[in-house]
Amino acid sequence: MRNKFRNLSIRRKMTLPVSFILVLMFCAFSLFSVFSIINTEQDNLLARSVILGKGVAINLKAALLFDDQRSGDEILSAFQADNMVNFVDVTKVDGSVFASYRSFDEQNECPHIEDNFLLLGKTHIDHSFSSNFLYVSIPVTVAEMTVATMKICTSLDELHQAKNDVLKFCLLLLVPVFFLRYFLLKQLQVWVINPVESLSFAMQSLTKIRLLKQRPVAHGDDEIGSLVKCFNEMLDNLDERDKQISASIEQVASEKSFADDVISTVQHALLVLDNQGRILLANSACDGVFGCVAGDIRGLTLRTILNERFWVLHDETLKKILETDCESFDEIIKALDLQGSPRYYSVKARALVERNQVLIAIEDVTQKYLAEKQQRLAARIFEQSREGIIVIDYEGSILMVNSALSSIMGYEADELMGAHINDFLEIKYIHQIHQTIEGAGGRWRGEISEKHKNGIMIPLEVRANIINGNNDESAQIVMSITDLSHKKELEQLEYLAHHDALTGLANRKRLFDVLEKKMQDYLNNKTKFAVLYIDLDGFKPVNDTYGHHVGDEVLKRVAQRMEDSVRDNDFVARLAGDEFVVLVDSIQSPQDGMLAAERVCAAINAPMTIEGNTLDIGASIGFSEVHGEGQVSVEQVLQNADAAMYRAKENNQHSIVCSKLCEC
Repeated sequence: MRNKFRNLSIRRKMTLPVSFILVLMFCAFSLFSVFSIINTEQDNLLARSVILGKGVAINLKAALLFDDQRSGDEILSAFQADNMVNFVDVTKVDGSVFASYRSFDEQNECPHIEDNFLLLGKTHIDHSFSSNFLYVSIPVTVAEMTVATMKICTSLDELHQAKNDVLKFCLLLLVPVFFLRYFLLKQLQVWVINPVESLSFAMQSLTKIRLLKQRPVAHGDDEIGSLVKCFNEMLDNLDERDKQISASIEQVASEKSFADDVISTVQHALLVLDNQGRILLANSACDGVFGCVAGDIRGLTLRTILNERFWVLHDETLKKILETDCESFDEIIKALDLQGSPRYYSVKARALVERNQVLIAIEDVTQKYLAEKQQRLAARIFEQSREGIIVIDYEGSILMVNSALSSIMGYEADELMGAHINDFLEIKYIHQIHQTIEGAGGRWRGEISEKHKNGIMIPLEVRANIINGNNDESAQIVMSITDLSHKKELEQLEYLAHHDALTGLANRKRLFDVLEKKMQDYLNNKTKFAVLYIDLDGFKPVNDTYGHHVGDEVLKRVAQRMEDSVRDNDFVARLAGDEFVVLVDSIQSPQDGMLAAERVCAAINAPMTIEGNTLDIGASIGFSEVHGEGQVSVEQVLQNADAAMYRAKENNQHSIVCSKLCEC
């Protein structure tokens, strides 16, 4: 079967998959449409029955409480709004039927209804589908207690009708599908089959005749046309390759001559040794390394021209170099010169296998090695530092940054290198750093806020130092930057944990902490303070009439007025909603606390205009005195003031009432 398919023409090979895919797509679309319609209609019917049932259940609560069956039947008549509802029963918990509803369509009577409802839950909304009906059970609760169950039976005629309509539509869709198949096959013949056959004929002709000038012509810019162009380009590349081979041969000869000149002038000591270690070739740079003339060492061995101490130290290393089996060798060797000073040599060796020889390059890298060692140490310190480090010149151009700075600011190193410092630090800070460095010994330290690359402001600690350049080099500034976000976040979390987000006043937790501390201090010191429990009058009508945004603005202004009307050592907190507490510190008598309460009350009662509306906001204040006599809990103190506040609301709003424990 597979071989038969392979032998088919491309025309047949394109026809079969296209036909199969169209049939498969049609079947998948039909199945998906039928199941989608069924699921959608089921969900809609269930949602419609549950919503209508919930509404009726709410209206049934009163009828159930008073056992009014007549009202219950009238309420169930609301199901006439849905002609698919055939049957509704409201059954009490004892099993008796309280009210019923039946549609006028006797043909759709629900069979075996009780058997179907036995499977549904009674304490929660439950449902089940049969072939022709939907059964829904909805509990009717009063005071969170189930007093009855509503049983609803709904016909599925609409769902069956929708399913039949979809099947009819799918059958009608077969006609355009067949037309689409015919159109696609026609277009495939024009777009693919004919061009491919033309290209195949051209390639076979070129292969047999071997005439490169007979090339196919591209008739379009599609993939087939691109294939023809690539074929022609391949022929051009073959011609070009022949020309390059000829040019490469000439270049190799020229490069060989150039290499000979380079070897004679290179500053490294270059040696060619045989497998016995004898020097066959040496350039003029050997004089600086070995302290001899290049011509004098030919025919000698390395052991002869190296001092004995060097040979003993690196005997194993030199043996590796002389082994022609080792393809390459590259190491830094530490040695002592004739004066006993340490020197570092870069020794590189490569085996010339075909000649059974070894090429050795030796360079004195003492200064370079020590400098690189210092640079590597500085680089490790620079990169591994947890603080961001940035180096700029005196004009503000960024010269170096480390990875920690990239993590803090969000910029990649490539984005910062060469840019101006003003591009991510505000100009005022740069001027301040320059002025301080110039006038304060080359140092500056401070905290600033800057934008992260993502636009978020982050707090930073910056320490800047000036580094003076050598000779003609200009001075540079090194800045060490520490991210203070975590520290600031902890401070912010600490603040939010103890303060109200809307008004900025202390919250309930903060109030309890302060009140407990004050009570402990005052119990020890035998001093007095007062608690004012404040509830706003007229706030709910304002909130309902003008909206929550006006209500929030009222709470903010009331909080500000209370803070302005008390002393610095007094304490103001918001409990919740429109309830506030003021702790009046260090009073000599209840009258001192009452004066403070009157100031707060007068401040709140003052007219308030928001968005052009004059609002009548007042306060009912409960006053309670706390002194160092006896042991009283924080909760008891607040309860005393709260009780006084409620008496103030009952007696007369906008008033102050003392606690029963006070002598006001």
